[in-house]
Amino acid sequence: MSNGELVTSPTTERELPVLLTTDEVATLLRTSRKAVYCMAERGQLPGKTRIGRRVLYRSRILVD
Repeated sequence: MSNGELVTSPTTERELPVLLTTDEVATLLRTSRKAVYCMAERGQLPGKTRIGRRVLYRSRILVD
């Protein structure tokens, strides 16, 4: 990148889907699925939404 271009990470806010799965949150936070489940159970992850049996996370709230 010699001409002053900035390298952006592949997970910028604009590229994230509105709702993230547990696996996507784990990848974003660089942790395991089990750790995400534990953090969610303790109320440490904002933006948690249940749709039926699925637990999803609002990406904008989580990133903020």
